[in-house]
Amino acid sequence: MFKDIICSAGVFLLDSAVKHQAEERLKGGSEKYLFKRRIKLKLHHNHGAMLNFNDRDPKAVKIMSCGLTGALISAYILSFICGKDSRRLRALALIIGGAASNTLDRINKGFVTDYVSFSFIGDRLSRLFGKKAGKYIGGIVFNISDFFIIGGTLYLMIREISEGES
Repeated sequence: MFKDIICSAGVFLLDSAVKHQAEERLKGGSEKYLFKRRIKLKLHHNHGAMLNFNDRDPKAVKIMSCGLTGALISAYILSFICGKDSRRLRALALIIGGAASNTLDRINKGFVTDYVSFSFIGDRLSRLFGKKAGKYIGGIVFNISDFFIIGGTLYLMIREISEGES
C-alpha cells in the first residue's frame, strides 16, 4: 500500500510540475514541435471533462470529477481490504494520481491544463478519412495525468477480460 501511495503521489507531482512548466513556456498561444513535428506542444485549458465534454457547466464537471476520484479511492481501499492482486492496486494507484491532479486543477483553476497533442496521428487519419477527421483527432490535447488514467484503465480492462476468460 505504501508503494501505491508513493506511485499516486509521483504521478500527481510529475503532472503538476509539467503543467506548471507548460503554463510558463507556452503562454500566448505559442506552439513547439518535437520529433520532426510529430508531437505538438500547445497550451490548452479544458473547462469540461474529457474532450471538453460539458464545458458549459464547470460546476457539474467539478462535482463529477470529485465524485469519480472519490469512487476510485474507495475502489482502491475495497480492493486492498479484499486482498486483490497488487498489480490491480498499482493500476488503480496510477489512475488515482492522474485523476487527483486533474481534479485539483478543476477545483483550484476551474480548468485542466493540457499541453501535448500528436499531429502525426491527425496527418495519417486525414489521408485515410479526410481532413475533418484528421484535424479533430490530431487536435486532441492531453497531459501526463491523462496518459496514466488511460493506461491504468486499459490495463485493468485487459486484466478483467483475461481473468473472466480463465
